[in-house]
This record gives sequence, C-alpha cells and structure tokens, in this order.
Amino acid sequence: NALIINGTIDSSDTSVVVETAREMNDANWRAAIQRYQRAREKENEEYRKQLLTYLPENKITAREIDKVRLLEEQRLWEEQDKQCLYTGKIIKLTQLLNGEFEIEHTIPRSISFDDSLANKTICHAAFNAYKNNRFPSELPEYEEILSCIQPWIDKIESLKSKIITQSNKSKKASTKEDKDKAIIEKHVLELELRYW
Repeated sequence: NALIINGTIDSSDTSVVVETAREMNDANWRAAIQRYQRAREKENEEYRKQLLTYLPENKITAREIDKVRLLEEQRLWEEQDKQCLYTGKIIKLTQLLNGEFEIEHTIPRSISFDDSLANKTICHAAFNAYKNNRFPSELPEYEEILSCIQPWIDKIESLKSKIITQSNKSKKASTKEDKDKAIIEKHVLELELRYW
C-alpha cells in the first residue's frame, strides 16, 4: 500500500504473491519453533519477575505502566550486557527506567518497516536523535561501534559453528530419534542466529 501511495508501483499491473514456508510442514521445524518460543516465554517471565523487584507495584509510574515496552527494554538491556552498543557506555538501571536511554531501530524503521525486537537496541536518547534515520555504518563513529559489538559478532560466529556441529550430528545419527533431536537442535540454533 505504501508503494502504491508513493507512486513507486502501479496497482493495475502489480501482483502480490504470498508464499508460505514449506518447512512449517516439517515436524522438526515445528518442534524447534515451539521449543524456541517456550524458551523466549520463560526468559520473558524472568524479566517480568526482575521488573517487579525494580518496580514495586504500588510505585509504578505512568511511563512504567507500558509493560510490553518495559519488557523489551529489560530484554535488550540484558542482551546488550547493560551497555550502549553505539557508545560502549554502561547503562545503569535508573538511566534505563528514567528514559535517559531508549529503544532505537538499528535499521531505521522508516526504511525497513521492521519493528521486531531483532531490529532494536537500547541506546542513549541523545545518540538516537543524532543517529536519526541513518544506518550505523553511515555514522562517523562506525569503527568504534564495531568494537562495541564485537561480543555480538563472536556470538554469531559461535552460533554458526554450533549449527555446523548439529548438522554433522544429524548426518552421523544412528537412529531416527537421534537424527530428529540433532535436526531440532540445529533449527533452534538457526532461529537464534536469525535473531542475533
């Protein structure tokens, strides 16, 4: 719709093709997705418990009522090892809760339309305003940013290595059960890799 409104495409000669993922028919993929989602739900429950210790229910402010946003902030804060990925500065909990740091879209939402958690980070509000609608690679500080995200890069490489290991395990499995377990584990790792 946005492309039609902007005049980028003509609705009279444009067709939309919706494809469904074939792997969804695969029992191992379904099992992996269920396992991945259960793990995320368990993590979210832990983040909720942590938030309640930080924010006693009788002291929740108007900003803090938005539980989903708080949960996202908590998750991203933990995943980023409590530091800003752009500046490397440690983010104190009080700074996170008082709005000094905020959620930003790594690939600008106005460009990608991606509002998923995989496209979000916690960064200083002033840096977010400075970054504006630019990609991190377009910033003069890009080299420093790369050093801040080295743990991210390491995690991605580790996941890739684990996927290869699980793939080899599935090929060498002697029983269908062992093969399916290895395939499911590989798929879970692939889902994790997509996120990171």
